[in-house]
Formats: sequence, structure tokens, C-alpha cells
Amino acid sequence: MKKRRMLIAMMFALRLLIAAPSFAKSKTKAQKQAEKLKWLEEYWRESSTVVHSREIWVEFLRRNHLPDTRPHDADVIAAEKALLDELNTGNPKMVWASRARELQTAYVKERVRIAATLQPVIDPTNLKGRIEPCPPPATTNTGTTNTGTIKPRLIGSSKSAEDFWPIESKRLGEEGNVVTGLKISNTGCVIGKEIIISSGSDMLDRAALEFVETVEFVPAAIKDKAAESTTPFRIIFKLRAD
Repeated sequence: MKKRRMLIAMMFALRLLIAAPSFAKSKTKAQKQAEKLKWLEEYWRESSTVVHSREIWVEFLRRNHLPDTRPHDADVIAAEKALLDELNTGNPKMVWASRARELQTAYVKERVRIAATLQPVIDPTNLKGRIEPCPPPATTNTGTTNTGTIKPRLIGSSKSAEDFWPIESKRLGEEGNVVTGLKISNTGCVIGKEIIISSGSDMLDRAALEFVETVEFVPAAIKDKAAESTTPFRIIFKLRAD
């Protein structure tokens, strides 16, 4: 009886040894499939921001009165090709997500580069009045003994642009620069505002207009006397790295 149990145990062990390579192969295959699924999920998360950036590009051109046929920069074209070359293999890889991130970065940098080349022109007829009351008036102005006109000088704000940046905008990976046109009163208060160079995103543009109401200036001066003035004011929206 004891010998019989030993024989059965030996046969069972032998079967395990024979089955072990097959089990290991099956496990390795499952691990590879899980890896591919993970890479695919990471890519889909990144790709949503890429798709949204392509939509912003259309709005960026329209809002800044640029031709809708304007081609992308060389860096964007190269990043698009790099991503498409990887996707065309049809086999999910870790590099898919990183290529998508590189393309998203290229889209953002392209809009920022183009915006920097645009001339900020303030149209007084487009200025919108502020919503909140003005802060206490400044006690000085930018005038000295100079007999010319001196531009307003930034004091600062108790808040940051990020305080007005919608969570949904961040989730969509929106970034960019907004140039606002401001009308500054002779007390240093922003009493008029407009978008003169758009980010292409409605959410970012609106956040910029809300933020500028919190910004205070030392008013401009004409012959040492505080005066109303207009000035362009840039707001930068840049996502922090995780």
C-alpha cells in the first residue's frame, strides 16, 4: 500500500514536470497580453488630448484670423508621422503613449510659437467692462519728471491664473498663451478687457478674462498726472508635470 502511494505520488510529480513548460508558456502569453492591454489603455488616455488639440488648432486659426489652410510646423508633422508609423504596426507598444505625448507637446508649442509672432492690437470698441468692483485706487502713478506718456506698471494679483483654470480644461490637456487687451483706469483698475490673441480654447480664454480683473496696476501718467491707458497683457497656462 505504501509503495502504491509512492508510485502514485511519483507519477503525479512527473505529470507536473511535463506540464510545467506548457503552464509557463501560457502564463507568459497572458502576461504579454496584459502588458499590451495596459499599453493600449495608456495610449487611449493620451490620444484623447491629441484629438482635442487638433480641434483647438481649427479654433486657434479662426479666432486669430489666420488662414484655415495654414499647414502645421515641421516639428508637428514629424511628430504626427512618428506616431502614425508606430500605430501602423498594429501591435500595441509602450512607445505608443510616449509618441502621443510628444505629438501633444508639439501641438502646444506650435500654437505658442505662432501666437508670439502675432501683433497684439487693442480695439477699444471690443473692450468689455469688468464685472467685480475695482480694488482701492493706487496712491501713485508711473510719472516722474518726464513730460511724455509713461505706460502702466504691473503691481500684481492676490490670485493666479490657475485659480480660474477649469478642471475640465486641464483634463483635456489644454495649454497655451492668451494675450488680453486691457484698459487701465487712472486709479490702476482694469476697467476694460478683450482677447486679442486667443489660445484657441474657449475655456482658457474665459479663464484669462476672469483672472485679469484681479490684476492691479500703477496707472500710466501723462506729464506726471495719472491717466487712463491700454496695454496688452499675456497669461500663460501650462500644465505641471506629474
